[in-house]
Amino acid sequence: MSVYRIKSKWYVYITFPDGRRYRKSVGTKKQAEQVENRIKAEVMQGKWDIFEMKEVSFSELATEYLDYSRMNKAAASFKSDRCRIEGHLMPHFGDIPIKRILPGLYIRLPEE
Repeated sequence: MSVYRIKSKWYVYITFPDGRRYRKSVGTKKQAEQVENRIKAEVMQGKWDIFEMKEVSFSELATEYLDYSRMNKAAASFKSDRCRIEGHLMPHFGDIPIKRILPGLYIRLPEE
């Protein structure tokens, strides 16, 4: 969440974890801070569905990213992306939903 000014208007700007954005213009900096604090309190009370993410598996997201990489990056960068994703990440995360991938899910074992 942030409060900022463009010309003479103050704004509250929020980006939720699922990518949705909320922006509201208000009169003064103090009013913007009050709106921001109210929204933070409402989020804590569960009045905003900020964690409602659609079920997307790692493999679906990885496939979409590789399509993007193929079209928008240099051939060597795409090759590197594909190697890392298909060779290292896909075997481990595969069909696990993205929202279930947390730090600590993957623990690197020492090489023997």
